[in-house]
Amino acid sequence: MLKTIYNLGDETLCETWVRDPYMQYFCGMAHFEYKFPCDPSDFVHFRKRISELGVEKIFAYSVLLHGKAAKEKITLSDTIVAENNTTFPTDAKLAKKIIDKCNSIAQREGINQRQTYTKISRQLVRDTHNSSHPKQRKKAKKSGRELKTIAARLLRELERKLTDPVVNEYQQELDLYYRVLAQKRSDKDKIYSLHKPFTACIAKGKAHKQYEFGNKVGLITTSKTLIITAIMSFERNPHDSKTIEPLLNQMKSNINYTPQEVVYDRGGKGQKQIGTTKTSTPDYKPLKRDTEYQKH
Repeated sequence: MLKTIYNLGDETLCETWVRDPYMQYFCGMAHFEYKFPCDPSDFVHFRKRISELGVEKIFAYSVLLHGKAAKEKITLSDTIVAENNTTFPTDAKLAKKIIDKCNSIAQREGINQRQTYTKISRQLVRDTHNSSHPKQRKKAKKSGRELKTIAARLLRELERKLTDPVVNEYQQELDLYYRVLAQKRSDKDKIYSLHKPFTACIAKGKAHKQYEFGNKVGLITTSKTLIITAIMSFERNPHDSKTIEPLLNQMKSNINYTPQEVVYDRGGKGQKQIGTTKTSTPDYKPLKRDTEYQKH
């Protein structure tokens, strides 16, 4: 609960807890402790054991601690992108990762490969850099195609040389690799990361960052005290207006309260009323005589 309320990390919570007697008293310590009672990595195992429902219950109690301050009539809502720990995805990078994964599977299972393509694939990835330059475009395009060809070749070799029971163990992984190699630029629900396949490409209209890769997260906060009363992660990239109702349902189940009004930006247009809650979005249309500042 302390971690949730103060937005601390696993290791920073330990450091703060040792310095703060109020936190120790909140946790029921009879005397001031000079060491944290467990290792920071235990938090990871604890979250896995209690699962998503358990974490949501802890969040609900942390909201209830604020009492009436968390139950305002007017609330604010918006969505942000929780970026995943992934590199900027390109077809060449993904193909190179598939090549490396195939080599590691072959080494683990004792498969004698015809060729590993380790040095060649490394050089081909370098050749795909700066692909927008006129002098580099042709070479980069060719290198990208070669990387995909090599990756597919190694996948087929694995399927030939591995026994059927072993292939079944890796089938889900291999299907993912084939899907990555087959996807095209115009496809929907593309794979942007091998270790986090649920990663979505989300455009939030930022001038300095056109696309972000991660999950869309919606939240509701009180308008005066700015207490987060509902927060939820959404798969893929749903429209902002579709995120309001699940958040209100979470608020209802956690603290048994729904606000009279939710204030949203223009992204929430399309839902004027959800149950007993009114959703307010800006209606002002800029005039021709308005300045750029007034239009924004």
